[in-house]
Amino acid sequence: MVKRIVIQVLLRKGITVVPTLICMGMILSFESSTSDTQVLSELDKKPLNQYLSRSTESRSISTTTNEKASSSAPSSQDSTAGVSERLNCEELKALLEEAKLNPEQKFRLENKFGNRGVYFSEFQNRSVKIVIKVATLTNASLSNQRYRYHSAIREIRNLKTLNGLNFTGAPTLYGFCIEPAQITYAVTRFTESQEVCSGRGYDVRCAMAQDVVSELQNSKNSAKEAIRFLEKVTCFFSQFEKYNMLMEDISGTNFHLSTKTWNLYLVDADSIIFYEDSPLYSRMACHTNRDCPKPSGSLWPTYSLNRRIYTSCGEVYGNCANNTCRGLESSLHTCGIGHWLIKPLQKFIPAELYKFYKEIVDCTTRIEQSLRCTMTSACSKASFILKAHSNAIIPQK
Repeated sequence: MVKRIVIQVLLRKGITVVPTLICMGMILSFESSTSDTQVLSELDKKPLNQYLSRSTESRSISTTTNEKASSSAPSSQDSTAGVSERLNCEELKALLEEAKLNPEQKFRLENKFGNRGVYFSEFQNRSVKIVIKVATLTNASLSNQRYRYHSAIREIRNLKTLNGLNFTGAPTLYGFCIEPAQITYAVTRFTESQEVCSGRGYDVRCAMAQDVVSELQNSKNSAKEAIRFLEKVTCFFSQFEKYNMLMEDISGTNFHLSTKTWNLYLVDADSIIFYEDSPLYSRMACHTNRDCPKPSGSLWPTYSLNRRIYTSCGEVYGNCANNTCRGLESSLHTCGIGHWLIKPLQKFIPAELYKFYKEIVDCTTRIEQSLRCTMTSACSKASFILKAHSNAIIPQK
């Protein structure tokens, strides 16, 4: 079995950069002669810091954007940022063994599809509620076990990065234990929230955000709650463009939502890619859109939520401009989230504020990537709408 790799050509100072191993499920391009067992062997040999550390010194974040994110994202009580590991291997294993003895603490066992085992637990005198995730590798020749093991590595690495970036709404990584045959790690358990979509998180009902709509319909003040949710969702996803993030596995079960605060939480981080200053698969020569890479692979089947919410986003069909591929970046999420979670709010928005809401919908869901607004600007406008509604102000354009 060979590893899939993706070649990204970066024209930095005229230098061609070596292909980067993505090890995910988005775009199948070329194949490497490096076997899975060889890659796994290298992961075991090299210091863990090589896989879990990430420099953020080069990132430039404006004060205005930081203030906006902090005002609309989860509070410091909910925030999971900047917390170092607290549980060592021995402590993690003890908590895991205890959880295995209690059926109520078993959420999911490892399975043939490559899913990690998930257990519920607590520590610090039961004051901190956690999820313990487990990925075993007893037979490296089995693809589902390799996938599970590498997914755990990716999630640990990504969570360390997210915590270091103060990404609001990401779970805290409380500790990890990486061994040749098993990976065990503990993260925040969001107990006062629920999945954005019930069920498997990618059916038509989920694509239409019916669970969110139902919650808003049943609230005492649907207009106010819809506007609060509008601000929360736009400001949450503005972080993806702030930190140059692309998440491959968008589904209704990978995000949690608190219907009390409307805060959004990220509960599965293994499919996140940080693309630095160049969008994925950008700066490749092309003549037409068909020459540019398009999202495909195991996370993009016809029935996936990805396919349902990104159908009207031009870059999923390739994006060639001036004989160069523009690639995939967080703007794809701006478009998809606009269709998925922003459009369904239209029935709740008061008439006097509707034109401002409509501007957010129109600019986030534009087919052409270059004409689309940023989610940061959508966050600012949503905050303006919330303030106007809260103060009973009818804004003049």
